Amino acid sequence: MDPTSSPTSWSASDWSDATMGHSLRLAAESMCVFGGFLAASINVVRGDHLVTVAVAGIERVITASGEILGVDEILGRTIPVSVLEELVLAQADDWGVLKYVPHTRSGLEQVGWRVDMPYDGSEWHPDDMLLVPVRDDDGRLRGLMALDGPTDGLIPTPERRPLLQQYAAQAARVLLTAIERSDLNERVRLAEAAREVLGRAAQSKSPEAALRDIADDLLSAFGLTALRGTVFESTDRHLLLDAGSASGLQHSPSLTRIGRIAAERLWRQQQVAVLGRTQTVNSDGADADRALVRAYIEESGLESILIAPLGAGDQCLGALAMYRVAGAPPWTEIECSVVQEIGRDLGRILSISRALGLERQATEELREVDAYKSRLIATVAHELKNPIAAVRANLDEATQLSSELTGPTDPAADAGLRRSLAAMDRGVHRLSTLVEELLLLASTADPNAYPVEPIEVTDLVETAVGHALEGAGAGRSRVRLELPEEPVPVIGNAHGIEIVVVNLVSNALKYSPADSPVTVRLRHGEPHEVELSVIDEGIGISEADQAELFTEFFRSTNPAALEQPGTGLGLTIVDRIVRRHRGRVTVESELGCGSAFRVLLPAR
Repeated sequence: MDPTSSPTSWSASDWSDATMGHSLRLAAESMCVFGGFLAASINVVRGDHLVTVAVAGIERVITASGEILGVDEILGRTIPVSVLEELVLAQADDWGVLKYVPHTRSGLEQVGWRVDMPYDGSEWHPDDMLLVPVRDDDGRLRGLMALDGPTDGLIPTPERRPLLQQYAAQAARVLLTAIERSDLNERVRLAEAAREVLGRAAQSKSPEAALRDIADDLLSAFGLTALRGTVFESTDRHLLLDAGSASGLQHSPSLTRIGRIAAERLWRQQQVAVLGRTQTVNSDGADADRALVRAYIEESGLESILIAPLGAGDQCLGALAMYRVAGAPPWTEIECSVVQEIGRDLGRILSISRALGLERQATEELREVDAYKSRLIATVAHELKNPIAAVRANLDEATQLSSELTGPTDPAADAGLRRSLAAMDRGVHRLSTLVEELLLLASTADPNAYPVEPIEVTDLVETAVGHALEGAGAGRSRVRLELPEEPVPVIGNAHGIEIVVVNLVSNALKYSPADSPVTVRLRHGEPHEVELSVIDEGIGISEADQAELFTEFFRSTNPAALEQPGTGLGLTIVDRIVRRHRGRVTVESELGCGSAFRVLLPAR
């Protein structure tokens, strides 16, 4: 061994950025040059393994098994953190920042490598170790520097150690800074990826679409070879997505069972789990189950599988399985944390999507029921029209015959007959009105019944008021009509709007004294709205009745209102037609003080 040897080689993985890579190189080289060592390696903790990311000073090494490797072949080699802590560092002599592990300690043949140099006659043994553990403020091991091959062949003496410790402390600070910077960059990168992923997922229309929209980003962000999303339904599972090479990964029923049990346990514990060739995180299942999964991993050419539960509240709704191909790096704590957050947010999206799906299903069922009810009403109304028409025709004929009877008659009997005929006429009239309104009510459920188009409503309102007056047998003076001089254009259906005006004005006339006025006002309301008001000074409507006013077949509890004939359908028809126009109806009323109905329609 040449005691004047200086570092001749440097190699680093792409673990850190260029700036920190340069700093790590200087730190490693300073330990070689100023500390007097032939080789220095830098290792960082990823997941539960220590990974070699940089080597300085040599071109080749000898492994514990005697294999000779080039420096580039060392990069990426791993050792479980538990082995390092429990087997190596636990046996080390404490030199402050430095930890010295003599080759005489047991079990060291399982770890490490040594410089490919002759050691004959040296005090330093090839399998001796001088380590610089790098820990964060919480005491967690984050990295490790390893020194080998002192140029003088001697174990550092107590006199040399203080200066060596200064170099080691400086190098450790550089390494910890690089690790923290790498963690921050990784967290920012993954957070940005998660934000993009969840932003697109939230806009998707279904869980399948949500996962499909984000699959490529997840594959890229986490270095996956495959991605699989499933949702649990009763005792079965429903496959939402197979992305990457997942379609070639066939799960047996046993693996499916293990995955579901694991996902439900992980959701309760708010964790993710990793099981791989060398990495195990939160895998608390039975040994037989873990052995089965590991066998599957090796047979499928995988490195590891991460399971992230999808859920909301206390319910696990499904799972996201992420697969890494053999040789891929272990999962880091940051990656696990970000995947866990993605799983929670996807679970919320899945829960909302499921709730919306149930709501859509319920809405569709209600729509079908409503359509059936409308068809039933229309059918019954049509079936009633013919017998009512027959009754009316025969009633008219009987009335005509009764007026043509000659000869002596009993005045009392004659008066009774006329009363009976008049009562039957009123009954037939009410039945006819009910049938017509039932047909109108059924038509409001037909999406094609009231096609809209650009119309001008000023003349339409005036015509409808005339029809209402005619139907009520009232004079023109009963209604004060306030119409604007300029046109009032809307997007609507002329027949539908006419029905609205006739019903509102007819009600106002019916429930007002014969000498009180009814005001019908048309004007431009708020921006992009047209307002039609029908105001009376009649009996008014109680607050309790107002809450039920637009309900089918509702009749007021006011005795004065009940004296007037009605079906309880007029205002229901008004409300439905207005809503078909994307408008709204409001009412302001006080018992005994009249009512004001306002219809607001979108302006053209």
